[in-house]
Amino acid sequence: MTGFYRNKYTTPDGKEIRYGACTQFEPAYRRRAFPCWDEPNFKATFDITLITPKHVQAISNMVRIFN
Repeated sequence: MTGFYRNKYTTPDGKEIRYGACTQFEPAYRRRAFPCWDEPNFKATFDITLITPKHVQAISNMVRIFN
């Protein structure tokens, strides 16, 4: 499996089903999720917006832009 995809798992206590967003990018597969150029002089920027229920926590390794 390559690209950007959703995964589903059950908590260790077996009481809750959770979902996550994952990536599997080998050198050429990143284009399957995000358009990009291989040249360092070109820079593609994009914003991702997540809308979740209040009881769901979204976690990212990027800087929060707004609440």
